[in-house]
Amino acid sequence: MEKFTFLRPDDFHAHLRDGDMLKRVLPYSNIFGKVLVMGNLSQPIVTDRDLVDYWHQIRALEPAFNPLMTVMLTKKTSNQVIQAASQAGAAALKMIPGGTSTGSSQGVALSDLRDYYHILQEAARCKLVFSGHWELMAEPDTGDEIPEAQREIRAIPYLIDVIRNCPKLKIVVEHVSTAAMIKVVEDAPDNVAATITGHHLGPYHLGEVIKDGTVVNPLLYCKPVLKTINDIKAVRRAATSGNPKFFFGSDSAPHSLEKKMALPPAAGIFSAPTVISHVFSVFYEEGCEQRFENFTAKFGTEFYNFPANRDKIVIEKRPWIVPKDYDGVVPFLAGQELSWQVARL
Repeated sequence: MEKFTFLRPDDFHAHLRDGDMLKRVLPYSNIFGKVLVMGNLSQPIVTDRDLVDYWHQIRALEPAFNPLMTVMLTKKTSNQVIQAASQAGAAALKMIPGGTSTGSSQGVALSDLRDYYHILQEAARCKLVFSGHWELMAEPDTGDEIPEAQREIRAIPYLIDVIRNCPKLKIVVEHVSTAAMIKVVEDAPDNVAATITGHHLGPYHLGEVIKDGTVVNPLLYCKPVLKTINDIKAVRRAATSGNPKFFFGSDSAPHSLEKKMALPPAAGIFSAPTVISHVFSVFYEEGCEQRFENFTAKFGTEFYNFPANRDKIVIEKRPWIVPKDYDGVVPFLAGQELSWQVARL
C-alpha cells in the first residue's frame, strides 16, 4: 500500500459556526493542528469579549482543539478594539465586506476601506494579520450588482491600495480563485500572501455552478464562486509551486441542507471531512507530493509566526466513498470516491 507521512496540517481559514452547527461540525476539523476560526457568526466576533466567549465555546466542546481567533473589521472598530483583541489573543483582523457572505452585514465596504486605514495600521502595530475576503459586490458609483465571476478581479485595485498604504501590515488574500489575483500576490512584497481552498482546485468549475447568472448547483455554491478552468489551473499551479506566499485555508463553511437548497442558496461548502484527502490527490496528480507538507503545515504557520506542529499524519492510498452527509450537513465531494485516506499517528 502506498502511503506518506507528513507533519500534521493547519487550516488558516475555517468557519465553525456556533450553537448546534458548531457541535455537529467541530469534530471534522480535529485533523488540523491549528485552525484560524472566522468570526462572521450570527452575532459576529467584534470585541475582545466576543472573542474570548467564542474561544471558550469551542474549547468546551473539544478541550484539545487549538482555535486561532479572529476579530471582525466593522464600521465600529476602533484602535482600542484592536488593542484589546490583540491582548485577548487574536491572530487576525478579519475583513468581509458588507453583504458579501454569511454574517457580513456589519462589514466595511471596499469603497469605504480607506477610511479605516488607521485601523489597519494599528493592526500592524499589534502584530495582527489582515485576513480579507476580496470581492467587490457592486459598482461604487451606481450600485449595480457585479457578476459573481468578476467580483474578485474587481477588488484588486482596493487590495493594491492597501498594500501601498500599509506597508508594515501582513495581508492574506483569502480563498484566492483567479489567475489575476494570484499574479497580484506573486508580485506583491513578502508581507502579502494568500490561502487556497480544496474546492478551488477543482474538479468542478464555474459553468457547473452558475449559468446565465442563476445558481444551478447550490451544493457547490460558495463565495468567491468557483471560476473558469483556466483560473483553476492557475490556482493549482500556485498551490503546488512551492511558493511560500500560498498556503492552505479550507474555507470550510457548513450550512444545513435546507439553507443550501433555499432561494437564494446559502454560500459555503463544508469541506472539512474530505479536504485533506482531496488536496493531497491534487499534489499527487501534479507529481509534487513532496511539496504537500509545506503547503499544508509550514508556509501558513511561518507567515503567522506560530510554531510548527510536531505530531504527524499518514495518508494512505485506500479508496473510500464520501458519505452523502455528516450529521445532516452535505460535504464537498459527497458520494464521490476518493483515493486517499488520512490517519493520525
